[in-house]
Amino acid sequence: MKIVFSTIAVIAGVIISGQCAIWGALLGGHDPSAGDPFPDFKGAILFLIGLTLIPLGVVFSVTLTRRIFSSRLISVYVPIPVAILLLSPLLSLATGYSVQALDNRKKKEEKEFYLRQEASYSSYAAHLVRRYPVTTKPHP
Repeated sequence: MKIVFSTIAVIAGVIISGQCAIWGALLGGHDPSAGDPFPDFKGAILFLIGLTLIPLGVVFSVTLTRRIFSSRLISVYVPIPVAILLLSPLLSLATGYSVQALDNRKKKEEKEFYLRQEASYSSYAAHLVRRYPVTTKPHP
């Protein structure tokens, strides 16, 4: 019975972890319909990362923490299925949000650069017009 509950916890934790990566990106401002009619590749990649890499990282870190602290302290034994069920979704949510936050920062910097560039070109064009006024003379 314990194996069945552990298996259910791992499967649920992995699926929820993948979905939480997408939810984190959506909380950060990701628009999954921005590339229509093409599929949302960023969402698919975040889902796969949340589905595979983050649970594997949680398993590795829990195992490593057990090996380091179990001989020195009487530690609370955290089962791996519970760690996957609880920690993986939280880490996936944070990962999705941070990935989208980086994209938002990059877009903001590009927009600011474009506005500065447009202002400098406008001031340069105004300077040229003042320095070399355009006069129209009627042609004979």
